Amino acid sequence: METVGFSDLMTMMASFVVVIGLLVLTLFAIKKYGTGMSLSGDRQIEIIEVRNIGARQKLLLVSVKSEKILIGVTASGMTKLGQWDLELDAHKRVDADRIDPV
Repeated sequence: METVGFSDLMTMMASFVVVIGLLVLTLFAIKKYGTGMSLSGDRQIEIIEVRNIGARQKLLLVSVKSEKILIGVTASGMTKLGQWDLELDAHKRVDADRIDPV
């Protein structure tokens, strides 16, 4: 039976650290860029913003076709809180930019 020397042990430990580092890097990349990855270029549903309210409560602002929908998410379910047209929102923003401050 062959004995394992110090240099062999260090080589195994370095390989283990490299593999764990690559795993952590891959998981970070999936978490960071995973929601943006898509096989098709024309997505119908887009999550605009997510706000954490509590440990298990969130607010989601979602764009579906030409509408924005505000959704409340809890551990027990989801509730639509509001809905409005994107075109109406864009017109309000343009009108607000035209108003001169007094």
